Amino acid sequence: MLKLFKYEMRKTLTAKLIMLGLFAVLEGFFLYELLKGNEESALLVTLLVVIASFIGMFFIGIRSIVTLHHDINSKQGYMLFMTPNSNYRILGAKVLEFVISVLLAGFVFFGISLLDCKLLMNKFPKLSDIQDLMEMLKQAAGFKISIDLTSALTFVFQTVLSWLETVVLAFFADVLATSLLKGKKLGGLLAFILFIVLSVLTGELVSRIANLVPKQEVLLRCAAVLVICVGVWIATARLMEKKLSV
Repeated sequence: MLKLFKYEMRKTLTAKLIMLGLFAVLEGFFLYELLKGNEESALLVTLLVVIASFIGMFFIGIRSIVTLHHDINSKQGYMLFMTPNSNYRILGAKVLEFVISVLLAGFVFFGISLLDCKLLMNKFPKLSDIQDLMEMLKQAAGFKISIDLTSALTFVFQTVLSWLETVVLAFFADVLATSLLKGKKLGGLLAFILFIVLSVLTGELVSRIANLVPKQEVLLRCAAVLVICVGVWIATARLMEKKLSV
């Protein structure tokens, strides 16, 4: 399993390095504008850095889906399935690579984004007034503005789990479409349609389960999504063994 995980990490390393390089360029622009004292430019670049963080997280998920699609639809990718490893382990390594990559990217990207915001506030104190105004407006509207460590970790866990569910469902939809059409041109369209249907159905199921006990909504929602992820992973690996000759 560890060897498979390292293999998956190496396959996506180039794309991640390019993404990291682009992020570093943005960060370089931010530091340059900050040192020059260009308030508006530094603020604009900070917003771009935050947006780039979200795009980076999205890109990692898309890259994982594209990698699986390539592996099950190309002769070169098929070589992976000729190794003495079960489809459960191969698919598990792909899922693990995605989770680790998202966590690391989130820690780096959003950590740097928060640091940039802090540096921006320290460099231009009047921007703190804008922050105070936004907090006053939130407080007047009844929004909670206090965020403790537990809430932050819960939010991060829910976000990663939700994105994991999306990627696992996309894996299943891709494998199902490929098994039905055997690599024909409409496979991508069918996979997308199946993914939308599966996402709607699982979303409705998770909502109903979470509403069973309102006081434990977050816990039930996370548990339901986790069970769905495991179940879909097993179903996808099983389908690959039975229908794809891999």
